Amino acid sequence: MSGNTFYKSWGSGIMIFGHQHTSKNVTIARNVFFEAGCGQVRGDRGGIAVMCPGVEKPTAAITGNTFYSCPGNSTARPIEPNARVPGCADGLVMEGNVIDGPVAMVAMPQ
Repeated sequence: MSGNTFYKSWGSGIMIFGHQHTSKNVTIARNVFFEAGCGQVRGDRGGIAVMCPGVEKPTAAITGNTFYSCPGNSTARPIEPNARVPGCADGLVMEGNVIDGPVAMVAMPQ
């Protein structure tokens, strides 16, 4: 999945599940996540949520994405692995991502 903009989604912009035969060798590259997952208080928050049901872990390359943080004191992080499953994000290669880069997003006038 590449070249998309996720703008103020309630839950995560993308949610990756680590099922036994799916969520393997996924590529998420060159996307923009603007305040994604800021409203969610449970697991699927942040730009990319990584879930590991049944302790199955996904494999993915998450590269070259830009994440703009949530305003205020939100606990949503750009990439949010399931904290209840140790090593849930171990199969992820995360490199070249930018958090709060130098270019700002501007909302379209209504």
